[in-house]
Amino acid sequence: DLNTFWRVDDMFVNIKLLRLLGMLCHGNLDRSRMLHELLEAIWYESVDNKWRAVECELVNTIMQTSPTSELSTIAKKLIRKFLTYDNPNLVHLGNTLARKYL
Repeated sequence: DLNTFWRVDDMFVNIKLLRLLGMLCHGNLDRSRMLHELLEAIWYESVDNKWRAVECELVNTIMQTSPTSELSTIAKKLIRKFLTYDNPNLVHLGNTLARKYL
Protein backbone atom coordinates (compact mmCIF):
# COMPACT_ATOMS: atom_id res chain seq x y z
CA ASP A 1 0.00 0.00 0.00
CA LEU A 2 1.42 3.37 -1.03
CA ASN A 3 0.04 5.13 2.03
CA THR A 4 1.62 2.82 4.62
CA PHE A 5 4.67 4.91 5.52
CA TRP A 6 2.70 8.15 5.50
CA ARG A 7 0.33 6.82 8.15
CA VAL A 8 3.15 6.10 10.58
CA ASP A 9 2.38 8.41 13.48
CA ASP A 10 6.02 9.41 13.94
CA MET A 11 6.73 12.52 11.92
CA PHE A 12 10.49 12.00 12.22
CA VAL A 13 10.24 8.63 10.46
CA ASN A 14 8.23 10.29 7.69
CA ILE A 15 10.85 13.03 7.32
CA LYS A 16 13.72 10.54 7.14
CA LEU A 17 11.88 8.43 4.57
CA LEU A 18 11.10 11.46 2.41
CA ARG A 19 14.74 12.57 2.58
CA LEU A 20 15.96 9.11 1.65
CA LEU A 21 13.52 8.89 -1.27
CA GLY A 22 14.60 12.32 -2.48
CA MET A 23 18.28 11.34 -2.37
CA LEU A 24 17.65 8.06 -4.18
CA CYS A 25 15.73 9.80 -6.96
CA HIS A 26 17.94 12.86 -7.39
CA GLY A 27 19.31 12.97 -10.93
CA ASN A 28 17.46 9.84 -12.06
CA LEU A 29 14.43 10.63 -14.21
CA ASP A 30 12.90 7.12 -14.05
CA ARG A 31 13.14 6.95 -10.27
CA SER A 32 11.83 10.50 -10.03
CA ARG A 33 8.75 9.53 -12.05
CA MET A 34 8.07 6.61 -9.70
CA LEU A 35 8.53 8.90 -6.69
CA HIS A 36 6.17 11.45 -8.22
CA GLU A 37 3.46 8.80 -8.54
CA LEU A 38 4.02 7.86 -4.90
CA LEU A 39 3.96 11.46 -3.66
CA GLU A 40 0.82 12.28 -5.62
CA ALA A 41 -0.86 9.20 -4.13
CA ILE A 42 0.09 9.88 -0.50
CA TRP A 43 -0.14 13.66 -0.25
CA TYR A 44 -2.99 15.07 1.71
CA GLU A 45 -3.49 18.41 3.37
CA SER A 46 -2.79 18.11 7.07
CA VAL A 47 -4.51 20.27 9.62
CA ASP A 48 -2.34 19.13 12.53
CA ASN A 49 0.53 21.48 13.42
CA LYS A 50 2.98 18.69 14.21
CA TRP A 51 2.98 17.68 10.53
CA ARG A 52 4.31 21.03 9.29
CA ALA A 53 7.86 19.63 9.32
CA VAL A 54 6.71 16.73 7.15
CA GLU A 55 5.06 19.16 4.73
CA CYS A 56 8.28 21.16 4.58
CA GLU A 57 10.26 18.02 3.81
CA LEU A 58 7.67 17.09 1.20
CA VAL A 59 8.38 20.40 -0.56
CA ASN A 60 12.13 19.71 -0.37
CA THR A 61 11.68 16.18 -1.74
CA ILE A 62 9.44 17.34 -4.59
CA MET A 63 11.80 20.10 -5.63
CA GLN A 64 14.91 17.93 -5.27
CA THR A 65 13.69 15.74 -8.11
CA SER A 66 12.42 16.84 -11.52
CA PRO A 67 8.84 17.63 -10.46
CA THR A 68 5.79 17.21 -12.63
CA SER A 69 3.46 20.18 -12.94
CA GLU A 70 1.05 18.54 -10.48
CA LEU A 71 3.77 18.13 -7.85
CA SER A 72 5.07 21.64 -8.48
CA THR A 73 1.55 22.88 -7.81
CA ILE A 74 1.43 20.91 -4.54
CA ALA A 75 4.83 22.34 -3.49
CA LYS A 76 3.74 25.90 -4.34
CA LYS A 77 0.47 25.41 -2.48
CA LEU A 78 2.36 24.24 0.61
CA ILE A 79 4.79 27.17 0.41
CA ARG A 80 1.87 29.59 0.05
CA LYS A 81 0.24 27.93 3.06
CA PHE A 82 3.36 28.52 5.15
CA LEU A 83 3.41 32.18 4.11
CA THR A 84 -0.18 32.74 5.31
CA TYR A 85 0.25 31.49 8.89
CA ASP A 86 0.10 33.84 11.88
CA ASN A 87 3.12 32.11 13.40
CA PRO A 88 6.26 34.06 12.40
CA ASN A 89 8.39 30.90 12.49
CA LEU A 90 6.20 29.22 9.88
CA VAL A 91 6.19 32.39 7.76
CA HIS A 92 10.01 32.42 7.94
CA LEU A 93 10.03 28.78 6.84
CA GLY A 94 7.74 29.67 3.93
CA ASN A 95 10.05 32.56 2.94
CA THR A 96 13.06 30.26 3.09
CA LEU A 97 11.35 27.65 0.89
CA ALA A 98 10.17 30.33 -1.55
CA ARG A 99 13.68 31.79 -1.91
CA LYS A 100 15.13 28.32 -2.35
CA TYR A 101 12.71 27.01 -4.97
CA LEU A 102 10.73 29.81 -6.59
